[in-house]
Amino acid sequence: MLRLEYLAMALNDNMSLYKEDTLFRRVTDDQNTEALGQFNARLDEETWAVYRLRRTYTPGRRPECKTAHGDRCTKPECRDSSIKGTVYRSVETVRTGSRTEVGAFLHNAATALNRPVEHSTKAHGAGIDRVHTRVRPDSKTHGTGEDFYVTARPASRTRPATASPMSGPR
Repeated sequence: MLRLEYLAMALNDNMSLYKEDTLFRRVTDDQNTEALGQFNARLDEETWAVYRLRRTYTPGRRPECKTAHGDRCTKPECRDSSIKGTVYRSVETVRTGSRTEVGAFLHNAATALNRPVEHSTKAHGAGIDRVHTRVRPDSKTHGTGEDFYVTARPASRTRPATASPMSGPR
């Protein structure tokens, strides 16, 4: 479960197995060194990936628009950036390799992009490295987007990509 939570938090730092806490923090607070040791050893043994994640957060429709225009309306004046609309997501595997190899690749990419590598232990104590190329200014404002690269172990299950404004036609 620690591995699942780590991957979820690498792809979205708002995700965890608990609403107000993480499993990692609970295991650490319980001083379960055996579980933590196995978790870290397993992470080092696995193949890792650098993912590029892009999200576009569209503004939602005003309630009066739904009443006046029905189920479908594309008029910009009917949108409100304080209301959540559709979120389009794109997850792309950029590179795979050992944990060390993908970490080096991410650092080299950060240098090429002239961006810092953000090493965060706030969301997950094992640490998650990200390089943001576009930062969402405010999580409560829609009509924005984000774009970043992150290292994580690959997901064991994938599903086909869906069309989004960022991925273009398929």
